[in-house]
Order: sequence, then structure tokens, then C-alpha cells
Amino acid sequence: MPRRRSCAVLFALCAGVAPAAPADILRLRDGSCYYGVRQGQSPKAVIFRVSRPNGQRQERRFPLTLVESIEAGPIEPPDPRRDAIQRTVEALELLTDGREKAALRSLQSVVREARGAELAACEALVERRIGAPLPRLMADLRLRLAKERSDDGVFKLSYATPYEADALGESLRELQAQTLETGFDGRRLMDWVADRGGYDKLRPGARELARDARLTAAIVAARLRFDPTLKKDRDARTHAVRLRDDLARLVSHIRALPGFTALDQADRGDDPTLAEAERLKQMAAQEAGAKEKEATEGPPAEEPQSPEKPEPNEPAPQSP
Repeated sequence: MPRRRSCAVLFALCAGVAPAAPADILRLRDGSCYYGVRQGQSPKAVIFRVSRPNGQRQERRFPLTLVESIEAGPIEPPDPRRDAIQRTVEALELLTDGREKAALRSLQSVVREARGAELAACEALVERRIGAPLPRLMADLRLRLAKERSDDGVFKLSYATPYEADALGESLRELQAQTLETGFDGRRLMDWVADRGGYDKLRPGARELARDARLTAAIVAARLRFDPTLKKDRDARTHAVRLRDDLARLVSHIRALPGFTALDQADRGDDPTLAEAERLKQMAAQEAGAKEKEATEGPPAEEPQSPEKPEPNEPAPQSP
């Protein structure tokens, strides 16, 4: 469609005038594309009825700040197989441009909607272009995005498609093994987890050790949520739960050492070690309060002993 037409549509949208096209293509700034019919708009959003390749339709609201353009499109969405392949090509182009989040979002839409031959064609395209299976590409992208927030020890992984579950579980296991092998003060992280009491004083790498232990605990927590092997193997799941808790206790132990500077807490909801730290903090406060009370008031007075009463069947002792 000529560029003037696209600009005219955008101008009409911003001015509150509905374009005359019976069906449209809505493109967002992140590179994603939706086929359907524009229903209207509010001052802040476009109301768009999205047509899916599987025939379903859904009315959605897209903020104006996210809209790149609205163009006149075909009456019906294009052939599903061509559409899925086109979205895969666009995702790979976004990946080349360094827009990993947009690329992952586009690939998610492909694997949710494509089936059979069309999905196989997309998988072959990714294998040919990237040299990796599509599930592994999505899992690695998801972990890279999660690790972008891990500088402060917080590992954000809140969603994954069932399609990539096996690959994501494998990637998480590899990442967990890698972080547990990280060395601190001549010992591996897994060694400090097994002997946290041996870390009895602050060392130069204390903050890094606590940060990586917190990160690893979050990785294990992600495995408990997303790794299919932990849903099938009860013993493996029990071991993972114990490891997560031991990592949390190590972080709490290091935080409790005199002179330790608190770690950043950018997102408390994603840090599985904080609950253990809060529990130990409350226990320490209760013990300190009890000792202070005893030092101020003295030990609690013993209750006076009441005189023994004779048993009903025994005569009372006679006084001499």
C-alpha cells in the first residue's frame, strides 16, 4: 500500500475519523502484526477485532503509543501457512536487529497458532537460518531476557509456552549446574551450600557469593515451575526443593554476618531467599527482645506453691 495511504490512515486514527477500509493490518512498534477489522478507538487505544489463522476472532485494545501503522489489508487474513512463515521470518529479522523480546513474542504467536505442516515449515526455516531447533531458540531467548535482570540476583521468568517446555527445562538444568560450579574463596558455591556454617566471617567475595546463591535459588525455583522432569520425578523434585531452601539459608547466613551490606532488592516477589531471611530476622528479634526483658526485669518470679491438700480418702495430719 502506498505510504501516503498509511499516513492518511494514521492521521484519521489520531483525528478520531474511522478509515474506510473494511479490513486492516495493524502493525505494532515491536514488529508484531495483527490482521482483522478496526472497530473504533478511545483517546488512548485502538479497538481492533483480531482474526486468527484458526478462524477465531477476538476484540482487543492496543494503546496508541504501541501502534506503528494501520494499513488496508485483505478481506480475510492470508493463508495460515504463509502467515506463520512470514511471522517467523520477521521474528528472525527482529533477532538480527537485537530486539530479542519482540522476536520471542512473535515466535510465541507462531507456535501457539501453527499446526502440523505449517509448524514443521517454520521449524525447518529456523533450523536452516539459526542452526538450532525452534524450541531451543525460544528457551535460550527466554533465559537471556530473564538473566538481564540477574545483576542484582533477581531472575525473572514468569511465562513459557508448553511447546518449549522440554528445551527450557534442559536449559535451566544447564544454567543451574553452571552457577553451582562458580568458585568463591577457593570453594564452589555448591560446597558453601553444603557447609554454610564454615562461612563464619566476611570475605572479599561475600556480596558476590550471596548474589549468586540468590540467583541460583531463583533458577531452581524456575525449574520447579517449568521443568517437566521435576513434575514426573518426585525424588528429583524433593531434591530441588531442598537445594532451593539450602541456597536461601546460605544467603540468610551471609546477610546476618556483622558488617554485611544489604543486597539490592529490586523485585522482592522474584527472590525466593527473602522469606527465609525474614523468618531468621524475626527469630533473632524475638530472642533479642526476650534477653533484653530478662536483663531489665530479672528472671520471672516463681509462682508461690499452694499447700498440698489431702486426698479425699486420706485423713488430714493431726498437729502435735
